[in-house]
Parts: sequence; structure tokens; C-alpha cells
Amino acid sequence: MAVQFNWYGGEYMVKQKATLAANLTKAAIALKGEIKQSLRIGNKTGKTPSAPGEPPRSVHGGQGLQGRIAHEVSGGGIIGRTVGAALSIASAIIGHEVDQRDLVARVGTNVLYGKFLELGTSKMAARPFIRPALEKMKYEIGRILAGDPI
Repeated sequence: MAVQFNWYGGEYMVKQKATLAANLTKAAIALKGEIKQSLRIGNKTGKTPSAPGEPPRSVHGGQGLQGRIAHEVSGGGIIGRTVGAALSIASAIIGHEVDQRDLVARVGTNVLYGKFLELGTSKMAARPFIRPALEKMKYEIGRILAGDPI
């Protein structure tokens, strides 16, 4: 009696990678939304700036930093849809190289002063807006990556 065995490991891995990429994109979009929400506090006159440790207040509404928060998913043989020109402050802070085989999501801004707000300078205390949003969303991001419905 002959036994036939069919191996579909390659197809399975392709489907798993696609599912993970989709979930990673959902997580990046959720984090981007949380960051933008934290930047919605207005300061149109410029007279009531944010306190150290608070997210920066918006002087320009959606035209300033808030309008330049973007996400990107790349690596693992795929390039995800980029919303705006994304430069991850988180990658710049960590300062590590990412292997192109790794599936990576970046959420941040390409605005130069975003790094100064997030980390502070020698003359200005930090007004973080990415790290607090990531901390607030970490469990939700975990659920999204696991494929759990929200």
C-alpha cells in the first residue's frame, strides 16, 4: 500500500507572511491614529505651550506635526503601502539596522523637529508623543498582531 504525502509548507509560509503583514499594517495604522489623537490639543495663539513631558500642542492644526505622522511596512519580501513620507523616529532613536528579510513597521514623522520634541534637547525638555502612544497601545497592538478581533 503506497502512501502519498503532499507538503504545502511553502504555500503555508506565504499565507502566514501575508497575514502577518496585514496585521502589522493594521497595528501601524492604529498606532498612527493614537499619535495623531495625542497631538490634537490646540494652541493656535502659541501662548499656551505644552509642559515638559506632555505631547506638543498644535499651533498649525493638521498642517504641522500632526499632519506629518505616517506609517510604513516593509521587508520580508514585501513593501507595504506608505502613507506620506515616513521616517521613523523610533528607528533613529534606537539607531539599529534592519535586515531586509525582517518584516518591519515604522510609525513616525519626517519632520526634523519631531525628534527634538520626542527626545528633548540640551535647552528644552522632551515633549514625547510617540513613546507614550506606543506604551498606551502595546496590548492592543499585541492583539492586532495575534489576529484577535478588536
